Amino acid sequence: MAELRKEITLISGIGQLSTTLLGTGLFMIPALAAGIAQQLTLWAWFILFIAISPIALTFAKLGKRFPNAGGTAYFVQQASIKG
Repeated sequence: MAELRKEITLISGIGQLSTTLLGTGLFMIPALAAGIAQQLTLWAWFILFIAISPIALTFAKLGKRFPNAGGTAYFVQQASIKG
């Protein structure tokens, strides 16, 4: 099996996770947010990005401590084994 390559930086990891959590799936969530926030849409996205940053940093620390390509599923498995 190929060895795990560590090429994602902290900044790129935060960017990728933030994009995922902010709702890129079929553009449904961004469209709903824009409809609710109207002229304040860009501010709403900025606030959401700030709110999601602690989650992204948590995943960065988990990824550093448990380097595995399994991501969230692997972290949950580790928690159930140790818990």
